[in-house]
Amino acid sequence: MQQQTVRRALPALMVFDLDACLWSPEMFELSSAPTNYDATRGGVVAGRDVVRLFPGAAAVLLRLLTDGSFSSTKVAVASSTTEPRYADRCLAALPIDPSGARAESVADVVDFRQIYPGSKVRRPRSTRPPCVSCGAGVVRCCRHRYRL
Repeated sequence: MQQQTVRRALPALMVFDLDACLWSPEMFELSSAPTNYDATRGGVVAGRDVVRLFPGAAAVLLRLLTDGSFSSTKVAVASSTTEPRYADRCLAALPIDPSGARAESVADVVDFRQIYPGSKVRRPRSTRPPCVSCGAGVVRCCRHRYRL
């Protein structure tokens, strides 16, 4: 009997929502703008709040960074938030590996960002974010099948 090689299907793109999916608390809940990562508090300090990656999200991001089988997988983040600058700051300041063994931040693994100001209600077609691959102004690009 011949041994069959099973080819693993890996995603070409992984899209993470930010608030309440990748981290907590949500940006609109912060008492002030995020500043820097504080290792003792385990997150990015924002006034009296601390933005922390969920442990599962940190594990996935670390694997995407270190596992060579994901080298061709692109990473995107998507969010509608009242504070896009806060989200950008947290992406830049949050380390993927808080142990300090690696220096990369979440921003270092992100290939595409779609962070828009406003609420999460459905946008009119003319203001929807473009497809992260081709720029088509649609929520779902039929050609690339990325759902945003």
